[in-house]
Amino acid sequence: MFVGIAKIKIYIGDSYSLKDKRKIRYKIVERLKNKYNISIMEVEDQDIHRSLILGISFTHLTESLSEKLIQNIVNFIEEKLGIEIMDIYYEIIKFE
Repeated sequence: MFVGIAKIKIYIGDSYSLKDKRKIRYKIVERLKNKYNISIMEVEDQDIHRSLILGISFTHLTESLSEKLIQNIVNFIEEKLGIEIMDIYYEIIKFE
C-alpha cells in the first residue's frame, strides 16, 4: 500500500476578499474530492485572500498510480479550473 501526501500552493488572482477566497476554495475542494476521492483541506495562509495552500492525502495500491494521481490533480487544477499553481510538494510513502 502507498500513501501519498501533497501540499499545493495556489495563487488566486480573482480573489479580492476572504469571502471570495472561501467561494473559490469551496469549488476547488469539492470538485477534487468528488473527482479523485481524496482527503483535502486548506492547511495554511487562511487569512491571505490571494493565497490558497491545500493539503491532500490518499492511498493507492502502486507507486506509479500514486504519482499519476498527483499529476492528474495538478493538471485538473491548472487546465480544467484555470488556476495557477505556484508551488507543489509531494511525497509517496510505502507501507508493507
